Parts: sequence; structure tokens; C-alpha cells
Amino acid sequence: MKERSILKFFLLAIAASLFCIGCKSGHNQGFDTYSVAGQRSFLLVSKNGHFPFAGDTIGLVNSFNLVWPCPGKMTSEAEHELLVRYFGDTEAKDIDQVASVWLDDVSIYDEDEVRIVKVDTLPDTMEYSYSKIEGTCSSDGVVACFMIGKSNYEVGSAHMLYTAEYVNVDVRSGNVIHLSDLVDTTVLGEVLYRAVNGLEVNKSVRESLFDEYVQSETLPLSNDFIIDGAGRTITVNYQVYDIAPYAYGIQSVVLPLDWLFGQVTVTDYARSLMEEMKGDESL
Repeated sequence: MKERSILKFFLLAIAASLFCIGCKSGHNQGFDTYSVAGQRSFLLVSKNGHFPFAGDTIGLVNSFNLVWPCPGKMTSEAEHELLVRYFGDTEAKDIDQVASVWLDDVSIYDEDEVRIVKVDTLPDTMEYSYSKIEGTCSSDGVVACFMIGKSNYEVGSAHMLYTAEYVNVDVRSGNVIHLSDLVDTTVLGEVLYRAVNGLEVNKSVRESLFDEYVQSETLPLSNDFIIDGAGRTITVNYQVYDIAPYAYGIQSVVLPLDWLFGQVTVTDYARSLMEEMKGDESL
């Protein structure tokens, strides 16, 4: 089950209130982080009896459990970009402030006339909608990769929606690494299409594509990718509905570096980064 398989990316523990613990590296070589978590619960009471089922009162739970870089590990621009990826607020400047605002956000029901009551907990048997953000970080001492899992469900919907986003950080500079820092992205759409159709490792993607991409000879670019120095690959990820139906889940297009370097112009920065990752004995 695709829905179930994507949940392997998500953390299971959600704290009852906002908190953080001290900076620590754990398995993240040279890149210290700390944990931040929070949860808010609400009762939503229909005024006119047509939301989401006539006469119902439902619950809403907003929760997050994520990691954040310790001071000095990322540039201010990179921290801002990570905040935007976590919470979607382009004006965000401070994690504590934006996280608190996000927890109190009930805007998914703005168009419905409902009475909103903040509560400590919901009854065990109550149906509830939810928005959840869960994040992890791993580092090999050269690149730190933040994985941001988001899931949303509204009572009455056929299924939840989910994403798995990635933010890569150069541990040495503290800057976010973008695909455009690594390769010529003006032709990357065509390269991705050739990788899907020509490499056996991407067979499952090839068999899942929407019809519009089967003969398009190009794929849309994605902001989500993983750099694997050990496996010598860059994997570009597409969220559900981006290039394939929901039932097929998130799609991952694997680009072996030896193959990729022959398909597109690669930057000097990319070559030096990959060599450093390759030379790390922990990889």
C-alpha cells in the first residue's frame, strides 16, 4: 500500500506541547541539530449543520515534530528557506514564532461557518482532521539532508494527502544546495525523461507516468532531491500527482552520476562536492 509505505518516512512521536532540547550531533557528523515539537487540538462545531457532515462536531489536530540546526550551522538565508519549506510562510523569520502561528491555524475551514474551541485533548471516538509536519536530518559531514514529511487529512475525504520534501545543506558553507548549483537545469527536464525511459532502475516510474508525460520527452523540474555520495547518485523526487496518479505514490527518478555527467553540463562545485563525499570513509 503506497500510503502505508510513505509513512516509513514519518516519525511516530508527537509531543503535547511546544518544546526543544539541546543541540546534539547524534549521527549527524559536524552538523548539530535540536528537536522542536508541538500540538494543538480544536473542536469544530457546525453552525448551519452542513459541515462536513450535517450536525456534526469534529476535531482538528495540528502537530509537528522536527529538527532545527543549531546556531551557526546554516546561513540566515538558508534558515529562512528551511522555515519556508517546513511551514510554507514566506514571511517567516523565527522558528518559535512561525511554529506557534502554524499550530493555531484553522484556515482549512475558513469557508465554513464553524465555532472553534481550543481543547487539551479530543474524545477517543471523535473523528478529526489533521495537519502534521515531521522532520529528520542526516549528515555525512559534507552534506546535511533534511527530510520534511507533511500529511493532511480532512474528515470526509477519500484519503490523506502527503509529501516528502528534501533540503540539502552544504555543511562547510551552511548554504542550501539547489539542483541549479549542480547541473544545467535548462535541459534537466529532458535528461530526467531519458533517465526514466532508458534506465532500468527507473522502470517503476516509467510504468506509473500520467499519459501526458509518456510522450512528452520532458519532465517537470522538482525542488526535492537526495545526494548519495556512497551510491554515486542524485535522486529527484516527485510528490503524489506531480507526474503520476495518487495510487502510485511519490516517484523517485534515480540519476547515476557516471551516467548523468555524460548527459548534462555539471558544475565544478558539483564535482568537488561529489569527490569530497566519495572520499568520506563513513559513506
